[in-house]
Amino acid sequence: MKLFFAGHLPKLVAAGLKDLPAGVEVVELAQPADLLGHLHEADGILLHDPGQEVAVALQQGLGKPESKVRWVQLVSAGYESFADLRLPDHVALANQGGAVAPIVAEHALTLGLSLLRRLPQAIAQTQEGRWDRAFASEIKSLEERTLVIIGHGYIGRHLARFAKPFGTRVIAVARKPVDDPNVDRYVPIDQLHSALAEADLAVVALALAPATHHIIDKAALAAIKPGAVLVNVSRGGTVDPVALREALESGQLSAAGIDVTEPEPLPAGDPLWQAPNLIVTPHVAGAGGARVRDRIVAVVTDNLQRLIDGRPLLHRIHV
Repeated sequence: MKLFFAGHLPKLVAAGLKDLPAGVEVVELAQPADLLGHLHEADGILLHDPGQEVAVALQQGLGKPESKVRWVQLVSAGYESFADLRLPDHVALANQGGAVAPIVAEHALTLGLSLLRRLPQAIAQTQEGRWDRAFASEIKSLEERTLVIIGHGYIGRHLARFAKPFGTRVIAVARKPVDDPNVDRYVPIDQLHSALAEADLAVVALALAPATHHIIDKAALAAIKPGAVLVNVSRGGTVDPVALREALESGQLSAAGIDVTEPEPLPAGDPLWQAPNLIVTPHVAGAGGARVRDRIVAVVTDNLQRLIDGRPLLHRIHV
């Protein structure tokens, strides 16, 4: 059995694969596009979400009779490159599940708290060497405030758990409610605007798909509680950047923190850079977690053994 991989994060994950079953060979390629030339000999491929062009080419290649691939394992949580693509029925597509979710949720909470507590204003005054308590009246706490989590997957569940000890009321917007003691109320996705009307802090943490593209648009931001803080740690395409800028400029949003943008990277001259009370982090929410790679390695190792045994794979994505 041969497992081919390409890319920086897949390389780190592959380096952590130890004590592989007998007969398993792991082969490195220079670029994700190079995988296309090895579908006739690969049983599985390991890659980061590769972008639309490579994903389409893979879909086409995997459908050819000569392709041996039965397993496509993404080391990313995101899979939007494949969201519109149907892979052959005999090919299982899986992602890394919630391996990165705890630290992404931590980053989301950090952005939210920083903006609620008005740390950007304090930092600006520090750099100026100026003591001015005027912004104290703008500071908010999570205690007895409402956090609306849009998308109650791995990240959303961790975020609810992290926020609850602050005395926060948590509303989860989700297609299907799950048993979560940290959520006070569930709201179906088609009632998103009603949930946003209660939000002091709203965090976008759902996958990007055709149905969620610009789910936070002008209408959603018009519905949000005036003065709320918005955080996005999902994908840039879930938030309309023009509507975001306008909501910040009008004061409908008091502040926003985004780790992802549309387009990404955000061009130097993009008007969004000039929006007031905005923090942009350059898609680093998943960085800094010492155990993340080990959790991804565990998923890959388990799925490899499941493939060998003919058992269902974990974290399979059905598109």
